[in-house]
Amino acid sequence: MPIAIVGMHRSGTSMLTRMLNLLGLELGPTEKLMGPAFDNPEGFWENLEFVHINELLLGSFGGSWSAPPTWPDGWISDPRLDEIRRAAAALPEKMNLREPWGWKDPRTTITLDFWRSLWPDLRVVLCVRNPVEVACSLTRRDGLSLWTGLRLWLDYHERLFRSLPLVDCVVCHYEAILEAPASHLRRVVAFCGLPNPDDESLARADGGRQANLRHHGMNRAALEEAGLPQPWIQMYDQLSEAGEFPRPTQSPPQAGVSAIAFRQALEWERQAEDAEARWTELSRRHEELQRRFEELLQYARDRAHWLEAMRERMSARRYRYVDQFARWLQWIAAPWRRGPRELHHAPPPDPGLLERWAVEAQPGISAER
Repeated sequence: MPIAIVGMHRSGTSMLTRMLNLLGLELGPTEKLMGPAFDNPEGFWENLEFVHINELLLGSFGGSWSAPPTWPDGWISDPRLDEIRRAAAALPEKMNLREPWGWKDPRTTITLDFWRSLWPDLRVVLCVRNPVEVACSLTRRDGLSLWTGLRLWLDYHERLFRSLPLVDCVVCHYEAILEAPASHLRRVVAFCGLPNPDDESLARADGGRQANLRHHGMNRAALEEAGLPQPWIQMYDQLSEAGEFPRPTQSPPQAGVSAIAFRQALEWERQAEDAEARWTELSRRHEELQRRFEELLQYARDRAHWLEAMRERMSARRYRYVDQFARWLQWIAAPWRRGPRELHHAPPPDPGLLERWAVEAQPGISAER
């Protein structure tokens, strides 16, 4: 059955994978393994074929290892993954992997549902490291802020436990491997079903430890002094208990100084993030106001054009109405204007007309005369 070594980046997955490889775990052809780098001179022991599949999975939904995507419901059955699924299922045969075989890639922590759909009997080994040390290491290697590293640490583990209950995987603590590798290796080997190692094999595997690469030392007792929020402390305590790593009763002297420095750095980052968030909000509001101003300005221009057009139409209509009214007045006054002209051209009245009317009205008076 396959074995997946998972965990947050910079949590000792490379060191544990190399130790398990020395105990007989098949990782694939040497040319397929990622070579060493400045931050991991002993090698990453990551099979590039599996890394490539994980990057394709994350990229298919617009994410990456430092910005994990939000998986939609039923994403494992998404048709976009059909070709990736066939390529992943063919990896053991393609690389001629023999039992016991496995791979290491921190990205598997957030893509575990996909791999378990291929191999339901997949054994999972979880590497855990102090979140403060992980955040400091990511800042040193990738330039991420401390808050970004802390958020990724919590997000990785929460996603893992949504895919797989804690009781169904074996937890191996980074500090436990450094301090007492033999007992913890035996526990991991027993869970994975690997052959029980003898003392000689354990001594050979112990050569894979990289204690000299631990640049940021701060144990559990200094986490509260560092100002780490409770969700991180609770998760770390739960993982430490599952990894059979006892909680130290007191901090080493240098841990106090590191905790104070880390707490101050977190406070500065929090203030910087708050300032950046306010600046982003102000920029958004400025852009919104600018957009609305442009809309109002365009509206004013449109209204001005409309008013000018209406003014021209009203002016033209006014002249038309005045002309029509003048014509109407002329039409009304036409008969009166024609009457006086007709009377002016008529013949003058008869001067004796009134006298004749009077004589006809009084015939008696005319006879006496």
